[in-house]
Amino acid sequence: MNIYQTEQKGKRSFLEAITDFSFFMLVITTILSVWETLRLISSALLFGLVLLKIMKNRKIYFDQFLGFYYLFIVYNLLNSVQSVNQSVSINIIYSNLLLNFISMVFVYNYILHKNDNIQVLKIFAMAVVFSSIIIFVSSFGNISEMRLGTATLFDRDPNILSKMFAFAFLIYFYFILAKIERKRAMLAVIWLFSLITLTGSRQGILYIALGVTILVQTLYAKKFLRNMILISLIMIAGYLILTQITVFYDIAGYRVENLLNFMSTDGVSEASINTRNRYMNFGWSYIKEKPILGYGLGSFHYIQGSAVHAHSNVVDILFCCGIVGFLIFYTGMVITTVRAFRSGVKYNSLGFLLFSLTFVNLLLSYVGIVYFSFTALLIIIIMAALSKNIIKTGNERCAYEKNKKHNSAYLFYSVQDYIQN
Repeated sequence: MNIYQTEQKGKRSFLEAITDFSFFMLVITTILSVWETLRLISSALLFGLVLLKIMKNRKIYFDQFLGFYYLFIVYNLLNSVQSVNQSVSINIIYSNLLLNFISMVFVYNYILHKNDNIQVLKIFAMAVVFSSIIIFVSSFGNISEMRLGTATLFDRDPNILSKMFAFAFLIYFYFILAKIERKRAMLAVIWLFSLITLTGSRQGILYIALGVTILVQTLYAKKFLRNMILISLIMIAGYLILTQITVFYDIAGYRVENLLNFMSTDGVSEASINTRNRYMNFGWSYIKEKPILGYGLGSFHYIQGSAVHAHSNVVDILFCCGIVGFLIFYTGMVITTVRAFRSGVKYNSLGFLLFSLTFVNLLLSYVGIVYFSFTALLIIIIMAALSKNIIKTGNERCAYEKNKKHNSAYLFYSVQDYIQN
């Protein structure tokens, strides 16, 4: 049996096409955050259409990650009583966390009611590519002088862009392996890798390196040695491209070199790494003083003075929410990761793609913010919905096959009894 199982769906209705387009626009406007009005319109349209679907089918889906995120909100609301700045903590809860939760509920239900995993991934990946073209064209004049995303009218954080590009890169990489629109996927992989290097983001490069390694090893677990040799050659080729091609080296190559030097020595002179490290060390020093409940949402900026957050999801949650908040939030992430792996092992190889994405997201949360970033949460909830869909479809298929065998056995024995009598 082919390990790459895909769902065969019929033609979309007009309503389904509009809903898909709303999701497409939500992804684009999330990446291009300057289009805030258009994002609100696309979000409202998607939510309204999904609500109609929920009312029509009389079913609303909920997820364990959503449950833990809601519990995380409730906990922080209660914890705001002892926050160092209660008004800021409450404002973050209502203006950020609660809105993120509502948005995730509707996105999750859009995917579960649509029930077409490959199509959802195609829409998302196409939206990322479309956004990347807009960003590239708008920053073309400064492409060799500044990191992609910082010299455009969108002025988007290159690390956020690189994560979205890397996420789409891994989707198209899986499509190549699964022989799904292979030529288009190959072009997209080359395009997105080039843009990730132009963002100069180490996180994006790490996302690809770890994601490709985990995906290939889980898909072809019996060929471990061959996989490692092939992946090592690809990594070496990528490193040479980053360090030997001038335009890539000036933007990303030297940053990768500094990261490797930082990991192997006592430090480097690059301001970005040292600043992040200083913020994290500051966070850890305060966490030791109040480890259980933390100082309240938004307290890192209030106490530290200059940084908005600790530049680490782990450090920022421990600092603001304590061990209790950390356990609530990360329990949801771990459950989502385990379920994605289970869906790949038991039902569909697509689950291994979902596992590689969620696991890398989990690992790299130490060097990026997740819990109040809708861009990061959007990736998690898409993975949660798709893995849930795989398991739901797989269970239904198993139940059908079991019932089919039972009916066949019943018919056989009924006929046999009739002949004997």
